[in-house]
Order: sequence, then structure tokens, then C-alpha cells
Amino acid sequence: TLNMVMGQVTLEEAMKLIAYFLILMSLVRLIGYMAVHPKISIIAKTITNGLDDVFHFMLVFVSIFVTMAWLAHWSFGMDKEPFSSMPTALNTCFQMLIGEYPWGPEHTEGLVQKVWLVVYTFLIYFVTINVLL
Repeated sequence: TLNMVMGQVTLEEAMKLIAYFLILMSLVRLIGYMAVHPKISIIAKTITNGLDDVFHFMLVFVSIFVTMAWLAHWSFGMDKEPFSSMPTALNTCFQMLIGEYPWGPEHTEGLVQKVWLVVYTFLIYFVTINVLL
């Protein structure tokens, strides 16, 4: 019976993933349908005209973001739990992106961590995000 329960859980997760994909596709179709109305078509045209710039921004942003997460994991991942593996380092860097910094008191952090934090903040906030704006 445990195998049946596990099979049902797997089926439910697959159905949730399919539903998620269908909802995203419906959103894309909705943006396409907005082009029919004259006033709302301005929004649709703005979105489609900006896709090229957003794509190139995402290439630069993701490459810098993943490189900084890998550098944190490699440099001080064995000392800091939030950077102990690559997935947790990516998650921690994302949390830092939205304002949640996992650092303790300033006197307990090493020089490498302080330099990484300054470089991360400079590259992500002051360079990459401002390029998008």
C-alpha cells in the first residue's frame, strides 16, 4: 500500500506541474489577446518590444548571479551553512537579492566574506539591476 501512496503522490506532483505550465501558457495567450483592444494593445506591444532587452539582461544577470553563488559556495561554503551546497548558495543569494542578508555580527565575518559581500552588492545592485532600469 505504501507503493500505491507513493505512486499517487508522484501522479499528483506531475498533475500540479502540468497545471502550472498550462496556467503560464494561458498568461502568454492573454498577453497575445491584449493586442486586439486598441488601448490595451499598448501594453502588449511594450511587453513584446522589451522582450529582447529583458532576454539579454537575463543572460548577463544569471551569469553574474550564478558565478557569485558558486564563488560563495567555493570560498566559504564549508564555514557558513547558508552556502554549504550550490542549491542553498543560490537560494541564499536570491534571499540577499530581496533584502535578507544571512550575516552575523560584523566582527565575526572574515575578510573574504566581507569582500564577497561588497562585490556581490556592487555587481548585482549597482550594475546589473540599474542596467535594467
